[in-house]
This record gives sequence, C-alpha cells and structure tokens, in this order.
Amino acid sequence: MIKLPNLDEYKLVVFEIIPIERIGRDKLVNPLNELSFHLSKIGYAEEFQSPNMKIFHIKDYSKFADAVKLCIKDEEYNWLFIEYFEKLILSFVDDNLLFALTSSKSPDIFGPYNRDAKYIASLMGEPIYSPSIGRILVAYSQEIGGNTDLAKKLRLDYDKYILSKEPALSGDILLLEPPIIFDLTIICKDKGITLRPLNILSSDLLSSDIIELLKDETLLNRVEIGKAFPLQIFSLSDLTNFSVFNHFSVRGLRGKLAELFTALLQSAIHLNWQLASDYVSTLNKDDALQFALLQKNRLRQVEEKYSALTHSLQLLQRRYPHRIELFEWEVNNIYANMIHYSPIYLNWKTHLEAFIEGQVNEKPNFINNLSAIDWKKLEQNNIANLKEAQKIIKLMEIDPGSTLTRIRIIIEKIINYVYSKKMKTLVNKNKKLAEKLYELNDLNVFPQIIYIYLNTLRLVGNIAAHQGEDSKREVESVLPIFILIVEWFIDKGIKF
Repeated sequence: MIKLPNLDEYKLVVFEIIPIERIGRDKLVNPLNELSFHLSKIGYAEEFQSPNMKIFHIKDYSKFADAVKLCIKDEEYNWLFIEYFEKLILSFVDDNLLFALTSSKSPDIFGPYNRDAKYIASLMGEPIYSPSIGRILVAYSQEIGGNTDLAKKLRLDYDKYILSKEPALSGDILLLEPPIIFDLTIICKDKGITLRPLNILSSDLLSSDIIELLKDETLLNRVEIGKAFPLQIFSLSDLTNFSVFNHFSVRGLRGKLAELFTALLQSAIHLNWQLASDYVSTLNKDDALQFALLQKNRLRQVEEKYSALTHSLQLLQRRYPHRIELFEWEVNNIYANMIHYSPIYLNWKTHLEAFIEGQVNEKPNFINNLSAIDWKKLEQNNIANLKEAQKIIKLMEIDPGSTLTRIRIIIEKIINYVYSKKMKTLVNKNKKLAEKLYELNDLNVFPQIIYIYLNTLRLVGNIAAHQGEDSKREVESVLPIFILIVEWFIDKGIKF
C-alpha cells in the first residue's frame, strides 16, 4: 500500500504510468531520487517522501512558469501547469513509474478557451496529447539539469508520437464524495454498441481483510473505491480495429487516492508487444529478451491478482447471494476486463510468448485455444461441436469469409439460447438478432464487454455473409473475441 499524507483536499488528478524498463532500470540506482534530483531547477521543492513516493510543490513560481512555457507550446496546458495544478507526485511501485499532477481547486474552473479543467485534463495521455504533461515536465528538468539521456527516454518526441512507446496507463481522476456517480455512457446505435464504466475495487478483497467482509455485510459499502471508463477498448468507427491506447477516465472516492494509485499501478501493463517491434529492434538480443521476460512477469502478476480477486468475490457471493453488485463486480472490474475479456491481452500475450520462444515472425496461433474449449458442453446444448471448431481453422486459409459466417452462426445460437432462457419464451424467428441483443442488454444479462463483442461478431458476420471480402488477417483479429465469448457462455451463460 502506498503511504501518503492526507490527500482528502485533492479534487482532480492527471496521471501517467510507464514501465520502468522503458528508461533502463539497470542504469537507475534509485529511480525516484534520479528523477527528482533536478526538479528544483524548474521551481519545484520536495515536501514529502517515502520509500516509493515523493510529492513536490511549486516553490518558485517565476522559474516554474518560464520552464513550462519553454517545454509546452499549448496555452491550455500552460494554464493547467501554472494556474491550476499545484503538486507533482512521483511513485515507483511494482516496476511501474507514476507521474501525477494534483489540484485542490474546483475542477469546474474555466481555462483560457472556456473549457473547464476536468475536460482539458481528460485529454492528457491520449494519442493526440501525449505523453502526459507531468512526464514532459520531469523530462525537461532532466534536460536542463544535464541528464540528457534520461530526458530523451522520458520525453519521447512530443510532436511525433511513437506508438510503441505508449504509457502502460494514463488518464484523469475526479475525486468525489460518496456515492460514486459516473453516468458517462457512449452509445453508437448504428453499431449496436454501449460503453459504460468499469469498477475499481478495494485492495481489501486481495488481503486477509476479506475475513472481515465475510463477517460484516456493512463493510461491503467500502469495497468499490472508483469507476474507470476504459477509453482504450476499441475504435467505434472500426469494430475490428482494437486500440492499444491505455487511457482511463476515473471517478474515485475522496480520501481513497492512495488506494486508487495502488490499484492503477498494479493493473498497468504494456499491452502492445506486437507494436513494440521498433523499440525492441534497437536492443541487442540479450536486452530484448530481458525486456520480454519482464513483460511476461508483469503479465503473471496481474493474472494472479485477477484470480485472487475473482476468488474473493465468489466467496462473498456465496455469503451474500442477495447482493447483486457482487456479481456485477466479478465481470465488470478492471482486472477482469483487462485479462479475461480482452482480445488485446490475448493477442499481446501470444506475440510476447512467441518472441520469448524465438518465434519472432510467427503469427498468433489460436488452434490450441479453440481446442481447449469444452465443446461437449456446447454440443449438449445444440450450440456447436469440436468438428465445427476444426472447420473454422481450415477455412481460415481458403475462405476467410466463410469462417466468419460460421462464427456468426454459433454466436446466433448462443444469443438465442440465452434469450429463450431469460425471456422464458420460444425464440421469435422474425425478430432480428440485434433486437434480441438489445433486449438482453437492457436486462444486464451480459457483462458489458461481452455485449460489445457479441455485437462485433454479429456485424462482421453480416459483412462476411453479404460481401465475402474478409481477409485472413481480419478473421484472426476476431477469433480471440469469439473464444472469449464461448468461454464466458460455458462458464456463465449455460446456467441461465
């Protein structure tokens, strides 16, 4: 747990997390000392330190303002730096570096172009405005202090964003009094897509404190400490083009910033191994392998946290079966959506492991994933069988469009099965598949991410059936989604 002074007065935070290996951990004796050494040259002064965190306030405003104007050529950013944000936080936890700017002022204060602070802050760390301004400023302090090598690794090229050097996680945190309200929803009606926030849960679920939760039901009210809107899921304009920009817009409980930082630091992984080839190509063979092994270790740590969290929630579900939120939290938390329901993660893991095994140029192989599915359970419910899975693999080489059509048929059977169970009625053959999905979604039948994936495959399946122009690469891009849907159905859907 990160040890911090009282942060209850903070109202808005922008943050960015990068993996330590990006700046060469072996060259940093103490990352926090190294990064903070030159901050006094741009007007910052240290006010708090712990083994894994340092907090700085602005001591010399004139020097600080001059530095900001030199390293940032954007009037709104300058206003946020100089007039709005008051403190800088640096943290180093679990091989991740955190850069955060905080303010105790109202997030509704308007900047120079009549846009409020919370809106401008929500843009930071995204592809258009990257990297976050906190990291830019720390990098600039290194540059004028003479540590140009570290400055270059931190800063990147601000005007020419390099995709492979994206942050592990970035975004903004708006701190609220309870209850947490985050009513942001993105609806794309023509695509049949609805995006809603994910839950950030207390670390109490990952410790011995779970015993107290099993004894005292009232303590469940403190489990959810925030909601994060994952803007990195995928592009609404192209459902097969999944994004790897890891940006969260967070609503969190005031007084829980330390725990929110912990949750974000521990869930931050670098989800772009396939796209990191330009960075890896600059390393010698040993360094590249070391980088890959560090990434794999991070993957393992996050998967273990996801498993522990799921186990705790299932214990609580048996103890309090009337608490519906416990079931929602199991499928809607940031770990579940990053690991279990994420095709990005599956693709990233496959490429990473292929690199470690020396298969740098190999494409992801989903044959084993398909074979590992319990097809007998699907066959018992008249959904599909192993032979159909084998046909999907064979058709990928000779007729990708037909592959998508077969996938869509299985998806349609899954939707019809769930629809008949939840609606307690025979499936209306005249009702469109999209209509059934909308009705089920209104009843919160699916985890939000599964609903999105069902719509994705429904749409690409329609394209294949009507046009037949899909390439093998496009099929490969949706196979992980198909696998995740089938796994969810076997685990949860059959029980309806």
